[in-house]
Amino acid sequence: MYRIYMEYIKTDSITTDDKGVLTLLSRECSDLYGDVIHLARYMVNTYSMTYFDVFDGCGTELRYSRKRDQQDISVFPNPTEGKVYVRFQEAFDGVLDITDATGKVITQKKIKNSNTLEIDLFKKNGVYIFRFSNDEGNVINKKIVLIE
Repeated sequence: MYRIYMEYIKTDSITTDDKGVLTLLSRECSDLYGDVIHLARYMVNTYSMTYFDVFDGCGTELRYSRKRDQQDISVFPNPTEGKVYVRFQEAFDGVLDITDATGKVITQKKIKNSNTLEIDLFKKNGVYIFRFSNDEGNVINKKIVLIE
């Protein structure tokens, strides 16, 4: 993050790859990660009018919950050549958003009482974020690398 910021100060511009990194960082909770998230959001706002404060409000109580919940979802293989499998320890109800490295939503799936999923990533090589969310406000992110 700080490398991107220093480059921005020197050149007054942000590369496309760095924009993707900044967008992903901006979606993290500033209650957990603090100033680095605020800096990423500031830099995103130099080229986009996106507001990321909806990702805040995840204090210490949620921090513990996130760590515990992340162990409950397995996404494999990683890296993948296209097909991805998801296994939930307990039946899951919620939504899966799959975004690319720039933050663009590629697909969204509603999940009802499921223990497993099979997903075919038919896009180009790159990093994809699987964002699982439920009605209780729990959000779990998993990073997947697609290599064809």
